[in-house]
Amino acid sequence: MAGGTMAVHIAGSDQAAGKFMVYAADWHIAGDCVVHEVKESIDPKLRGVKLERRAELDPLTGILTYRTLEKQGPGWPVVRWQKIDVRNGN
Repeated sequence: MAGGTMAVHIAGSDQAAGKFMVYAADWHIAGDCVVHEVKESIDPKLRGVKLERRAELDPLTGILTYRTLEKQGPGWPVVRWQKIDVRNGN
């Protein structure tokens, strides 16, 4: 089973409205989901929470897409990750 430790910093376009998230978590894969077990966060209510995200990897582009399983506000947040090799500029 794949897993490890990760950290994320997310900022919305309107930081003045408080759209900023920082957390560190252990992660593991469970079926088609990635589960983040939050250890530290700027939001104390997130500590100890398990965040489940449905994960899809596009084999052609290498882009990993996370979709939340629960509706948050007016929609479902989507995050797209692409690995970049900074040593080679790719």
